Amino acid sequence: MSRYFKPCLSIACQEFTVDVYMRQVWNDARLAFAGNRDNALILQHEALKNMWLPDTYFENAVKTFVQQETRTVVLYGDGLIVLSQRVTITATTLMNFHAYPMDKQVFRLDILSYGRDNKQIHYRWASVQLLNKEMSEFVITNQSLEVTAKPLFMGCFDVLTLRLTAKRRVGFYVIRIYFPCTLCTVVSWMAFWMDKLSIGDRGTVGITSLLTQLFLVGSINEAMPRVSYVKAADQFLIVSFAFTFFALLESVLVYRAATSGRRNVRNLSQKEKEDEPTVQSYEVSQDDSACANGAKGTAAQERISMLRKLARLQVITGLLENKTSLGVWIDRIARVLFPLGYTVFIVSYFLTHML
Repeated sequence: MSRYFKPCLSIACQEFTVDVYMRQVWNDARLAFAGNRDNALILQHEALKNMWLPDTYFENAVKTFVQQETRTVVLYGDGLIVLSQRVTITATTLMNFHAYPMDKQVFRLDILSYGRDNKQIHYRWASVQLLNKEMSEFVITNQSLEVTAKPLFMGCFDVLTLRLTAKRRVGFYVIRIYFPCTLCTVVSWMAFWMDKLSIGDRGTVGITSLLTQLFLVGSINEAMPRVSYVKAADQFLIVSFAFTFFALLESVLVYRAATSGRRNVRNLSQKEKEDEPTVQSYEVSQDDSACANGAKGTAAQERISMLRKLARLQVITGLLENKTSLGVWIDRIARVLFPLGYTVFIVSYFLTHML
């Protein structure tokens, strides 16, 4: 048995379609009309109804269409028969998407007799030739042929198995998934160089990046079967989403550190304003001897007031510097830590799934 294949794949339904130019060869001594193969008869259409033909079928096919106009039998003088026909087959196959979109898929086609076991008919491969190994999404890298015996309730049947190993092309997914997702994650880091008090601008950058990545997740899964496990593309999107979310969280922490310092300063100023009446009442109740001193009392009070203002200014400046330096240090650490961690992840991700 020899075949010529032109494959086409459907990932969403876990099916593949092939156009098969199928040739089956056997010998029937009852139809011999000469002792050699120099003479041959070509039979088509109605003449085929009067001949015995093998009941070959495709076990894992969900749809089979035979082009009747291509069914041709060549009968040689020594009884050798060649049946040639073109068949379009849609078959199911189990696919593994753990490494999607850097995965390899194995497409299987099982061929056997429908009602005759191997005591009546034997199947053997002659050759298989692929007319087209290149497809828009896959490229076939290997093919293998097997002959096995399958026990059924009617007997033991010969099964011809063809396996085609196809590797997915990654270029399309780099443009559609990896580059946009990486760009959104990098854009979210722009907040690290913005003003720490501009929480609106920093939050807008982070939220926009998160929404864009959620849109990418939806667009990727539209054409995929509903599998219950996490695919490699999902891992990349989840980690990128996490980096974007933590960048947004970092902006909130920096803003919180900056505003808490200003809140402490306002509280300190309010407390000093509340203490001023007490100080003034104390000064009014001073005895007359202090007022008699004149210039000395005035100079002493001014000196005390200046010392108080200076101490208050130092406290306020210290509070602002501490809180400001904390926010600045958080931003500086994030500028190094986020790109470094994301780069390590991308390198390890592609090395794991492509090697």
